[in-house]
Amino acid sequence: MTIAIEPQESATVIRLEGRFDAHVTAAFRTRFEEASASNSRVVVDLSAVGFVDTSGLAALVQGMKHCREREGDLRLAAPRDPVRIILELTRLDRAMRVYPNLEAALASFDPVEVNAAEEPPKDDSTAT
Repeated sequence: MTIAIEPQESATVIRLEGRFDAHVTAAFRTRFEEASASNSRVVVDLSAVGFVDTSGLAALVQGMKHCREREGDLRLAAPRDPVRIILELTRLDRAMRVYPNLEAALASFDPVEVNAAEEPPKDDSTAT
């Protein structure tokens, strides 16, 4: 399996390619921790994944929990039919948001605030 990390403006994209099974979940978890360290909003692109087993599903659930604990979220993009069916059968499509393509998944996040430091509210009252 190939795991590529692509930081985007609204979220970090993790692109997977190949089989997502017990042989690669440890590597996925490590790369996921690295990718979500700076941004707790993550999209996992499943468009090139043809198979996922229970350990792959468990890694996705663990990643979702990790993101949500940090006020973010994990979204899934473009699962192929075999993967989409597994998500539906396990009802994980109800726990995680699944989008038909990467663009829709990225657009589902609110835009990131460029200036995190907000000005204090102005006091419009007139003191005499």
